[in-house]
Amino acid sequence: LLLCRKNRQRQRRLQTMVSRFSKPGIIAWLLLLSTLTGCTKKSGPGIVFREKTDLPPVVCKADSITLPFLFYSERWFLSQGDLYVLNSRTAPFLTVYSLPERRVRVQWGNIGRGPHEVPIPSLGEMRDKNRVAIYSNSLNQIELFELRADSLAYLSTFHFPIWIKRQRSLPKPYTRLVQYNDTLFVGTSFLPRQIAVELLDIQNEQIIDVVDFQLQPTEGGYSAPFECKAALGADRMVVAYRYINRIELYDLSPEGFRLTHVLGSGATQEELYAQERDNKMYFYYSDVVCGQRCVYALWQGVPTGDLGKKASCIEIIDIENGETRCILSSDRYLTDIVVDEKNGVIYGHDPLNEDCLYVYRIPV
Repeated sequence: LLLCRKNRQRQRRLQTMVSRFSKPGIIAWLLLLSTLTGCTKKSGPGIVFREKTDLPPVVCKADSITLPFLFYSERWFLSQGDLYVLNSRTAPFLTVYSLPERRVRVQWGNIGRGPHEVPIPSLGEMRDKNRVAIYSNSLNQIELFELRADSLAYLSTFHFPIWIKRQRSLPKPYTRLVQYNDTLFVGTSFLPRQIAVELLDIQNEQIIDVVDFQLQPTEGGYSAPFECKAALGADRMVVAYRYINRIELYDLSPEGFRLTHVLGSGATQEELYAQERDNKMYFYYSDVVCGQRCVYALWQGVPTGDLGKKASCIEIIDIENGETRCILSSDRYLTDIVVDEKNGVIYGHDPLNEDCLYVYRIPV
């Protein structure tokens, strides 16, 4: 118990260091972006390993959009022109903002334990148009809503598979939930010694499959040096690591996950973490988006203690073969991105300018 408590304290200290430049109280997804060479090799059942090298970045100046609401990128995603933003520090905690129309469509949701309130809300990322998922690990429930003209209409309630059966039946502490189809979601959870990315059947409260990560903590080690983000596209999933210079591409089906490409290195920073030299650990990828054609990965490339001192880059990777198409050099520090692939636009969040979104055009 003392070891677990000490590790949680160190993880909070590391997250606080990141939060000086990003969203308060939320684990910022800051991971390092590198580039790819044409050098590849195969290992295992059809897995392609590709090494990385630098490519000359394309300098990209941003336009900006001033937002008419307080914007912390605690949880946010883009769906068919609408930006869904969760900010649990304000009431209402959910804002739906139309980017084409430049207007707030809906603000909804109160935090609490009364009727129609959520104590600690989280926002699921939905594929279906005009669908909203609000979930709570402490309540073990996922509530689905339909977005209407000026409000949300309740549709149904589901529950997570049970993980701990003691005084209370609890699921894993899912920090991220992304819709795959009508009943399947991909959930990510972080425990002191384990990271799990799972395909969940919420209708039947079952775990269908779990990612079998090639990289695992050493015996007795902690999971913090292996923290990652999983993003979904059409039957594809990409995993980008915060402290490892590595991206993994997976095929995704209703049966589960299949690793197809590994881009980058397998070198970890467990030794620095064990020595409590967290500020010396390099942040690699800070965010990643899986589109229909490409992966969009946000790169910092600095030690944790230097976050915010360097402009971020966005690497654009072909989703089929893992080759880098180009690298965009932004003109500022970004912590998160969303992508409108259809219209060729990347929207970035700068935590030092919380009332703005920065707009980058994807090169043709």
